[in-house]
Amino acid sequence: MPLQLQLLLDTPNLVYIILVAGIWAGALALVVPGTGALEVVSAFCLLVAGYGALSLPINLWAMVILLLGAGSFVAAIVRPQKNYYLIASVVLLTAGSILLFRGESGHVTGVSWPLAAGATLMTIGFFWLVVHQSLKAHRQRPTMDLSRLIGVIGETLTEVRGSGSIQLASETWSARSREALPPGTRVRVVGREGLVLLIEPAAQPGEGDPRPAAR
Repeated sequence: MPLQLQLLLDTPNLVYIILVAGIWAGALALVVPGTGALEVVSAFCLLVAGYGALSLPINLWAMVILLLGAGSFVAAIVRPQKNYYLIASVVLLTAGSILLFRGESGHVTGVSWPLAAGATLMTIGFFWLVVHQSLKAHRQRPTMDLSRLIGVIGETLTEVRGSGSIQLASETWSARSREALPPGTRVRVVGREGLVLLIEPAAQPGEGDPRPAAR
């Protein structure tokens, strides 16, 4: 590693900021899966922070606090209805990251206290406004009763060859059919799999079908 970067990473405050950024990105990646960019950012930050920590005196017991915080965060994802797991993870991850770097004679930590206080407040806000709300959204059950759609007549918007889109009244739904159906085919909903509707061809008006097409 270049000497200039090595000297930069010898600063506990900088390594602490990179570590916190890695924790933020990792937490967000776990609750909001996406393209993988957040995972890459988190891994990069944690690797750089880990490399920087090798040149700094650390408190090994603070690593235990960080691991407990990571475990609490995983528990918060598995059981999102239990808010105390998320609270515990915030406290443990914050405390562990602050206390990880050993301070000079008589100092508890090598991280600047004003920096630690500011980062702590930002972490609490981040976890509450972003992570907590994401977990809350994950645990909310759909309020729409999709069983009401069974038997409703609609029309295919795209070709349904195994799967496609249909229109019911003014709504567009993902649908699946056992047979290929071209666009504009009159169909009936016969079931559902999650948020995907199962359909079959419906009789055209005047062919014995008592249900009008939904408008």
